[in-house]
Amino acid sequence: MLILRARLALFVQQQAANRVFWLVLTGLTAALIGFVERQFNGGDLHSLAGQYVDTGVNPTILIRDWPAERSWLAWLDLTVDTLLFLPAYTLTLAIWCRYFSYHSLFVTNRFRPLLKLVMQCAGRWIRRLLVVAALADLLENVTMMGWLLAYPGPLAGGAILLLRLLKFIPAGAAVFFILLHPLGIMLSIREAFFRLIGIDRYNQADVRHRLMHHINRRRQTDLDIRNAVLRFKHDKAFTPPPPLSFGAYVSTLWKGFLNVQFVVYLLLAMFGVFQLDQFDELFYFLLTEQRGLWVVLFTLIALCLWSGMVYVSSKILLFIQPNFFEGVDPDKVDSTARALDKIGAELRLLRNTPLWLSHVPFLLLFLTLALNFGRLASVEQKTPDFAFKYVSILLALSVVYVLFAIVIHRIHYYSDKETRPERRWSFALFKPDSPASDYALLVDRAPYSILYGQGVLVILMLLFLPSATGLILSKGIGLYAIVMIWLTGLAYMGTLLYQFNQLPKYPVLVGLLLAVLAFSRFNDNSDIRQSPVKLNAKTGEPDTTARRPSVEAYYTHWLKTRHAFTDTSTLPVVVIATAGGGIRAAAWTTESLIALNKQIPGFDHHVLAISGVSGGGVGAATYVAVLGGQATVPVSQSLTSFPDSITAHLRSVVTEDLVSPAVASMLFRGGIHNFIPFPLHAIDRNRWLEDAWEQRLLTSTNIPNDGVRGQLTESFLSLWPDSTTLTTDSLNLPALLLNGAVAETGQKIVMSNLDLGNTSDRQNPFYDVADLFASTGHDVPYKTATFLCARFPFVTSGGKAKGVLPNITTDVRQTSYHIIDGGYAENTGIVTAVQLIKKLQRISESLSKPAAGRATLRRPVAYYLLFLPNYAASEAKGSVNTFRFLVEPVKGFLNTWDRNGVSLDQLIGRTLQGDRRALSFDYASLMLNTKKHRYPLGWYISPTAVGKMAGQAQVDVGRQLADSTSIFRQLKRQIHP
Repeated sequence: MLILRARLALFVQQQAANRVFWLVLTGLTAALIGFVERQFNGGDLHSLAGQYVDTGVNPTILIRDWPAERSWLAWLDLTVDTLLFLPAYTLTLAIWCRYFSYHSLFVTNRFRPLLKLVMQCAGRWIRRLLVVAALADLLENVTMMGWLLAYPGPLAGGAILLLRLLKFIPAGAAVFFILLHPLGIMLSIREAFFRLIGIDRYNQADVRHRLMHHINRRRQTDLDIRNAVLRFKHDKAFTPPPPLSFGAYVSTLWKGFLNVQFVVYLLLAMFGVFQLDQFDELFYFLLTEQRGLWVVLFTLIALCLWSGMVYVSSKILLFIQPNFFEGVDPDKVDSTARALDKIGAELRLLRNTPLWLSHVPFLLLFLTLALNFGRLASVEQKTPDFAFKYVSILLALSVVYVLFAIVIHRIHYYSDKETRPERRWSFALFKPDSPASDYALLVDRAPYSILYGQGVLVILMLLFLPSATGLILSKGIGLYAIVMIWLTGLAYMGTLLYQFNQLPKYPVLVGLLLAVLAFSRFNDNSDIRQSPVKLNAKTGEPDTTARRPSVEAYYTHWLKTRHAFTDTSTLPVVVIATAGGGIRAAAWTTESLIALNKQIPGFDHHVLAISGVSGGGVGAATYVAVLGGQATVPVSQSLTSFPDSITAHLRSVVTEDLVSPAVASMLFRGGIHNFIPFPLHAIDRNRWLEDAWEQRLLTSTNIPNDGVRGQLTESFLSLWPDSTTLTTDSLNLPALLLNGAVAETGQKIVMSNLDLGNTSDRQNPFYDVADLFASTGHDVPYKTATFLCARFPFVTSGGKAKGVLPNITTDVRQTSYHIIDGGYAENTGIVTAVQLIKKLQRISESLSKPAAGRATLRRPVAYYLLFLPNYAASEAKGSVNTFRFLVEPVKGFLNTWDRNGVSLDQLIGRTLQGDRRALSFDYASLMLNTKKHRYPLGWYISPTAVGKMAGQAQVDVGRQLADSTSIFRQLKRQIHP
């Protein structure tokens, strides 16, 4: 064993010169595995293992339905991973870690012996831990092979999680150690390139030697200036400079601002974002939920990280920005010494600028707490318990602030104490040379600040880019922490970019901007997830979207289950339209349906379909999925009472924190992907919102059936019967019509279990409406269909699909298009509901006419359209006075988009339902009252707000039922004649 270890260490040492080629080999192997896994459309074995850990859905249940070709592809994936990728990435990381343990500015600088020891020990221990990572990866692959062989005893989800931790933590530590050396990485790539073309002049050791010579020369210059200052002060003719005048004081502060204005702008952005309505709702979470204590803790940690980065970035910016002091030239020792003494008071003021700025994040959070308390706390919530928690948060923030202030002051004054006066002058003596030389000086003068900045930036990338860690972390730390952590990374990244952007010779920022513009044409990674192809259990043929039942077939069987061909009493057919409005709409949809089911027993038995837009569609999909978890109850025994377990499950899903994953994915993954010249689907920023919702939906005992859980994970259409399996008791769930919009054409596009036709026929009520499944010919996971109708502007991007659209003339048979939020086309869902009712009326008229060999519809059908808007005509909106020329167009668009349902509500309620010749239905609406609570529009709503909604929904439905003339009373009489 010792001999093997020694030979492996010798091999790693010998391969140091080939480190870039090992990196390329690992990248090519990873690309090969990525190509294989993309064929699974998110259903590969590694993804199923992660899903097993997150939701408990056993992968063997999903694998047993795989066709042989899919199983062989999975074997190929595991074989390449085990025999090629595993040894390649292990050796690559070990080679790079060993190289930087002995060859970097951190370990070759003789002025930093302690730092050299620390870096070498860290590199050595990381290389040892890589062996553990390789063994854990191998064991995980063996476990997956057992799944393919139908091994009866798969490891528990906790065991898989442990293997993944043992695999990722050492590998992540190795990547972290390597990325601490960005200059070394760039020089290594340059050296390898010139070696490849036969030029050996560009050796990294020579570059490092020149940089160390530059550092030594600058240190000697600073020492000479220090001695000159001391001689000057001992001169008999020396007179101390006068104190700063008011004008000089203001001028110095202005110079300081010009140096660190980038950080000041980020601080202002932090304060502005913290005043948004979504953050008001998060205060309810912090103050009313037990899990809020953890969010408070992580918020305080993030606040310390952000404040520390404000100090570090301001210090670096003060060092590298152009100075404003005449006569300061490091090459002229005597004149510089006199100039430094003359401006000593200004230098003392400026060097404290980073220290003062480091306190600002705490002060801004104090101010945010003070401002939001008055806005969010209503009279009912100003209870002793509420006040106690609020004061506790203030005290915790105060204690952390005091501790942080003590630490940052000690760090600051240790680095500037009188025994090292040259440190106090370093930012005034900075003279730009080249990006590499300037970076080397920063590593020499402030190595721990550089390590802090780069370390935090790398850790953020390693934690937030992979879904395995990023999604869990973003859900656990909360939105405040995510924003501050992102600002932490952005501050350091922006500082480095400014350091390298030395015009006109090094236009780095211009180059990055041009690269982003060029890459944007090729890096679209927003392809929607597709379901794996499954074989039909009866026919053995692949199931396709062509098996969806038509509206005619579905409605006919639905009528049979409601005895429409035998009974003679009036049969109510309910179609629900639910408007958009983010999580507010989702919660109002579920609460309204809960209230209707509880006060009108059997109501769900008469709901044929739900048309939802944006957040309303998410609420409708949540409702249908939770009912699908009760699929063991046949239609003939429809629920006579709505169980409290279903109510609790619906509320647990809609109160899940979805805004944190959505924002984290937008900031971290979306920001990184803009700089990648090719599509990288693994970091699609739209997926975390879907995944967070699905995890909350599936991690519940209310869906105990693994088969149903697997259906929700893999397929949207499998929750309903297809055209070949329509039976008497199969239609126990409402049909869903989720409304999106096509960005390229402006058309409405619908995701539905019903085949709407994707037609250009003007006689079809769904004329010019695109049908996603008819267009693409592919099923999608349930979560994907749910959030395709809720691609909220800016937070998420459009979902890319490919297929035929109606009424679009093109030379290409299939075109790519992007599905965006349905609110762009129509934000109420009413139009789709009316189109469906018109289609149903045509069908019922046909069934009412006698035909040979067919039963005639005997029950008269009464159609009901119920609209669930989450806004009111009296709802107040904020002003647009500040920066009106910028804010007015955006705010005006969003407000009119949110409000357009008011007019449509009046139109349907007072006009169309009276037109008995073309349309015949009764219309009613349940409107959310937004006067008593500031309900958020984003993707988080607290249980407190949902509780208020529930109370209003129950009261409103009860009031309507008490009115003998109301539509709800009429509907209840027809359900229970």
